Amino acid sequence: MRCVFLGDSGIGKTTFLKKAIYDNSRTAPTIGVNSMVYMSNGNKLHCWDTSGTQRFERISIMFANSVDAIVYMYDVSTPETLERVHYWRKLTEKNDNQPDLHILIGLEGGRQNRCSLEGYEDFIHVRCPTEHQTLDTIIDIIKFNQPKSAPGTRQTCCF
Repeated sequence: MRCVFLGDSGIGKTTFLKKAIYDNSRTAPTIGVNSMVYMSNGNKLHCWDTSGTQRFERISIMFANSVDAIVYMYDVSTPETLERVHYWRKLTEKNDNQPDLHILIGLEGGRQNRCSLEGYEDFIHVRCPTEHQTLDTIIDIIKFNQPKSAPGTRQTCCF
């Protein structure tokens, strides 16, 4: 299973992923795209952590092509980062192989939620107490929404 994480620069995408995957929150700004793999209960989730800076937008959007899900992240204390989710989604809609799964995650970091989710009904909202549970939920969403293979066929994927 593969997913790409999109959102504005500095909101915490990399910190979130490193806490979930490596139990480490020490990060530096993402330049371009980083790859991380989350393993849980025999499931493998390949995560593309993208830079939210404008100069890397084209590269970030390329990684939203042919993934199982796109995860949009925003800072709950900064409504502008939620509004920009629509911008990121418009960019991904230009891809030929865009997934049907668009997942929305608000990063809290102990801050009060000041964002209204009105107008975001076409996203799957995920809110879990820990980063591990959030990635496990993303795995479950992707597995639940994957097309079933016909008997005698086998789905394969290369990274």
